[in-house]
This record gives sequence, C-alpha cells and structure tokens, in this order.
Amino acid sequence: MITRKRLIVAISLLLVALLGVGLAWQITSVNKRWPAATAHLVEPGTQLVFNGLGITALDAELLNGGQLRERIKSTKARSDLTEEGIRVLVATVEVVNDTDSPQVFPLEGFSLVSGAWSAVPDRDLMRMLAPGQGVDPTVAPRARQVITMAAPLRSDAFSVDAWRHLDQREFVVSSRGYPDSYQFLLPKAG
Repeated sequence: MITRKRLIVAISLLLVALLGVGLAWQITSVNKRWPAATAHLVEPGTQLVFNGLGITALDAELLNGGQLRERIKSTKARSDLTEEGIRVLVATVEVVNDTDSPQVFPLEGFSLVSGAWSAVPDRDLMRMLAPGQGVDPTVAPRARQVITMAAPLRSDAFSVDAWRHLDQREFVVSSRGYPDSYQFLLPKAG
C-alpha cells in the first residue's frame, strides 16, 4: 500500500528529474547558439586579413630598464618601468589597408599573451617607444603601417624559473574576438 508520504517523495523526485532534463536541454540549446571560440594560430611573417586589415607579426623584443631608457633616448622613462623586476615586451606588427577608406587598427581588441600572463598594450609606453604612431593608429587607404605594441612584465607574475628564462618563452599578439580568436605568434623575444 502506498502511503501519502511515499507518494509525495515520488512526485518530488519526478519533478526534480523533469527540472534536471529541462535544464540540460536549455544548456545544450545555449551552447548550440554560442559555441566555444575557435583559436587560430598565425605564424610569424604570415599575413592574415582581420576586420579589413592585413596583419603580420614582425618582431618581438624584451627590454630591461637600461635598454628601455636607451630605446626611448631619454632618462624620463617612467620610473616604474626602469626598476629591477620589470621587463618590457615590445611587439611590432605590420598593418596593411587594401581598402579605399582609412581604417583604424583596433588596438583595444588585442592583448599580449604568454602562457597564463596576459596584458593589454600600455598606451603610455607605446607613445614613448613610437611617438608618431598615435594612440589609435589609423591606416591610410592602400597603405602599410608598422605598429609598435608594448606591455610591462613584472617578475611577481611569473615563477622564479620562468622569469629567469623569460627570453625563451613564446609570446603572441592575441585578438579577443568571437566566435574566432587569432593568435599571431611572435618570433623569439630573446
């Protein structure tokens, strides 16, 4: 004989099971509409057309404080960038505009990445390293432009061993797009 208590428990279990099936159905539906982003790797020196601009990763350098002052040709380099435990990653990309109208290079859509470390380009640092470049570089119609991106690396963001061998790490310029992201591999920055 089924007691009232067992009937309530059975109905509750059935409702929980139906709720679980409905939730799983909804999650599947959302994942079909917005799948995971696909990451594309682009080798150094290879051009990829991205948002109407041809982008090619050309070069990468890791600078310490003294090298940064020399590169900027000034002793007025930001003091936070010249202290011990700071290096600066400088990435150079070539941007080609094959259209008939000026195109803005979407700097805010890119970051510099190595493993778990990631940073958006530091606009002040970029102004110091490439004064004529501008903050949001505009590429003229049918023209090429070399763009310098830079970001500080701090020793506390890496393990001691990783910091010691920083010049052997792989760095990329990564677009933060959806549904596809592009990672422009940089030459070794040593």
